[in-house]
Amino acid sequence: MKTVLVVEDTQDYADCLAHVLSQQGYKVVTAAEGMEGLQKAIAIKPDLILMDLFMPDQDGADVISRIRKQPALANTVIVFLTALSSGTGAEGEGITVDGREYPVISKMADQKEILRKVGQYIYSS
Repeated sequence: MKTVLVVEDTQDYADCLAHVLSQQGYKVVTAAEGMEGLQKAIAIKPDLILMDLFMPDQDGADVISRIRKQPALANTVIVFLTALSSGTGAEGEGITVDGREYPVISKMADQKEILRKVGQYIYSS
């Protein structure tokens, strides 16, 4: 069973995403903010991390920089979640952090599309 860590500060969205993913057979762990996400990533070593781009304590890019400094997580698949619909960071555009490009999934995408993309990213690693 593949494990997905969802780092998302909007509890309702995190719960919905966790429910949808768990219904498809993924083990899902959630974190409500960046530092909690980092701690959980270190503890569980997930197969995929879905990282909210904008969070109150620190942005997702900062958390990713910290995650990448952990040798056991250096190659973990990470995908940004964002509500942005156009411009920098919009779905379809990668977001570069420390010289490495990360894919983006729009929070506005329907559940089937999110599941398709999660499957694509988690099984292509």
